Amino acid sequence: MPEPPVQKRPQESQSDKTKSREELLAELNYLRVENAYLKNWRP
Repeated sequence: MPEPPVQKRPQESQSDKTKSREELLAELNYLRVENAYLKNWRP
C-alpha cells in the first residue's frame, strides 16, 4: 500500500525573503515554543 503524499503547509513554500515581518515573527514564536516543549520532554 503506497504512503499518502506529504503535503507541505503553504507557509513552507515561501522563502524568508518573501514573508512579511508578521509571518516571520509568528514562525519564530512557534519554533521557540516547540523548542521549549522539547527541552522539557521526557520519554
